[in-house]
Amino acid sequence: MKKTFLLLLMLYSFFAISQNDEAYVDEQIAQRVAQFKMGNISDYIIRKDFCEGNIQMFKMPDGKMCSSASTYYSVYVFWKENEKLQVEKIDNCGSFEVLSVSDTKFFDKALEMKSKLENEEVKPYKPKNQEAKPTGNMQVQDCRKEFKFHLGNSDFEKSFKEYDLGNNSTYENVNSEYNNALPLVKLDRNISEIIETLESEGKFFRNKK
Repeated sequence: MKKTFLLLLMLYSFFAISQNDEAYVDEQIAQRVAQFKMGNISDYIIRKDFCEGNIQMFKMPDGKMCSSASTYYSVYVFWKENEKLQVEKIDNCGSFEVLSVSDTKFFDKALEMKSKLENEEVKPYKPKNQEAKPTGNMQVQDCRKEFKFHLGNSDFEKSFKEYDLGNNSTYENVNSEYNNALPLVKLDRNISEIIETLESEGKFFRNKK
């Protein structure tokens, strides 16, 4: 009887965990974009970060548990409102409180460079030795960045694999230097610096439902 009770308790705990997939995350983004349209916000940048198969679990403000259904997605939405730069974090478990960002340089630069951002692409990893083939035990984690830009009259999307920026010691990437000099990649680094600072200062707080 005791074993049966413990099994039922474990099953209840498992099914009590909220599990959300990418569709849930995209729905949260769509709601924010709809608010932009209603508020006549014309300039915004959205970055979605994820590594395929990476699952994360969190304890929510109400004490319940939440987990990504498969892959964990963290999204950062930047926009200007009343001359202030704002950022909102969204993930598989909901949204976070909106924060003000003092450093607006990357956003202003994006407005200036929107033509290059729209037209230039990150090139795939290309080994210097064309004959080179990855060995059987060589593993590549599939981590990506996906961007959505709405800058004035320009509306476009960009994405790249983090792997394409690097240089494997065995298989040198001939496109590494070109990729790392792109405005998109420089913008990505600026955004990462801001996010890392906010994370380290404990500024991201989940919205209470």
